[in-house]
Amino acid sequence: MCDNGTSVCTKALSKRTRQFRHTGRAMAAPTPETATLWQTIAPLIPVVVGGLIGIVGGLAGTAFGHTLRTRTDKKALQRTKLELLVGHLAEIEHWGNKTRHFFLHEEGERVYEPHPAAKVLALATIYFPTLHEAARALDLACDKYELALMEQRGKLLEAAQKALAATAAKREKENPGDPHNVEWAKIAATEAKLEVGKGFNLVQAYQPVIDAKRIVADAAKALAATL
Repeated sequence: MCDNGTSVCTKALSKRTRQFRHTGRAMAAPTPETATLWQTIAPLIPVVVGGLIGIVGGLAGTAFGHTLRTRTDKKALQRTKLELLVGHLAEIEHWGNKTRHFFLHEEGERVYEPHPAAKVLALATIYFPTLHEAARALDLACDKYELALMEQRGKLLEAAQKALAATAAKREKENPGDPHNVEWAKIAATEAKLEVGKGFNLVQAYQPVIDAKRIVADAAKALAATL
């Protein structure tokens, strides 16, 4: 409350108001130092913003480039492995002939290693899941073909041994000590093998391999078009 009357109170209030306005104008007015600092910083703002944009763009470009290179490298690896797979497909016919000659004609040596279809299956399992089922069918067909040849070889050897023993005993009984008895026994063994061989259908045994191989080859060709 004002003790000295209304006029005195009003004068005091007006004086305080003028002081407050003066102080506000003093605080709001920029100093020479502030103006100089602003003039120094203002030209740097576009540079800083541009630098930030460049950094962000560089990081984004690096990430995109890495992703693109990864995809390219993956496709290059798949093309290489697909070429290897097709190469193993081409080896199947040679393997089939070599296996046939060994089991049916006793020519060459038995190679104890995975057949080409097993290698095709391994590649398909690791790199080409879409070829897995067809490759597995091919692998199974080759196994069955080899098993059929092994069984036929067993039949041939069994028939040859029986014919050899029977003919040798007969010839020795009829012509004791004749040096030609052994030759006649070998001829009988060969004829017995030929007779048993007539009942073996080689085309029927190998045809599933041909069919399965064609399916894998077609699928590999279609896959190659996407790489």
